[in-house]
Order: sequence, then C-alpha cells, then structure tokens
Amino acid sequence: MLDEYFHAIPWLNQILRISPYVTLAWVRSAPSNRIINRFNSHSELTIGGEQLLSERIRTIRVLIAGSKSPIAFVTAAILILSMFLDSVTLIWMVGSFSAVFGLGARPLIRDYLHGIGYIFENEFTAGEKIQLPGLYPVEGMVEANCL
Repeated sequence: MLDEYFHAIPWLNQILRISPYVTLAWVRSAPSNRIINRFNSHSELTIGGEQLLSERIRTIRVLIAGSKSPIAFVTAAILILSMFLDSVTLIWMVGSFSAVFGLGARPLIRDYLHGIGYIFENEFTAGEKIQLPGLYPVEGMVEANCL
C-alpha cells in the first residue's frame, strides 16, 4: 500500500532517495568537537623540531574544521547526481567542472596554498614587524596567523 503511494507521487520517491545523502553531509559538516579536542590534547605539537605557538595551533584547527563541510557536500552532490545520470556523463561533468574551476580560480587557490605554507613553515609570528617588497612596499605588524 505504501509502495503504491510512492509510485503515485514521483517527486516524493526522489526526495526520499536524496534525503539520506543530504542528511549525512549535514551531519558530517557539523563541527566535530571530538576531533578538534583530540588535536588540542597535543599541546606539545611540533613541526620540523620547533614547537608551534597557540595561534598556529588554533589556525590549524580552524583549517581542518573548515575543510570538512565543502568535502561532505561535494561528495553528497556527486552521489546524488550519480543516481540520475549515467556514470560516463557524470565523469565528463566532474572533469569539465574541475578543469574550468581550476583555471578560473587559480590565483585564489595559489594564494590559499601559499597561506597554508606560511602557517606550516612558521615564518611569521604574531607581533612581528614585517616588510613586503613590491612596486609599493608595505610595512606592518602581524596581528594573527590565519587564512
């Protein structure tokens, strides 16, 4: 009886097929305090033999927590599209989108990766005076290390 009802309303059947993926992505993107607290328990965190400052540890925590949400929702979107599209079409769509996004957002991605490099290389500390060379040199104090 319930099966007949679902077939009578086709959009309800599709919503019921999609909802587990969206729910799992939403649950996965929620802040995982357990992982962050486990990361906090390592107060003596070192990279390259040097102990990291609390600002850097906080920045790394935010970086890890912030990367979970986009990954969860992109995975859910690909799984949902795979229910309605042929696998070859889906591979072409994902490949084309990745190429266009990679070419269009190259400066943004490059700056983001350079920022991650600065965090892990421990080049600047909060309160340090720096000078950035260029056509118009900039000089100032580092207030915080974050992306």
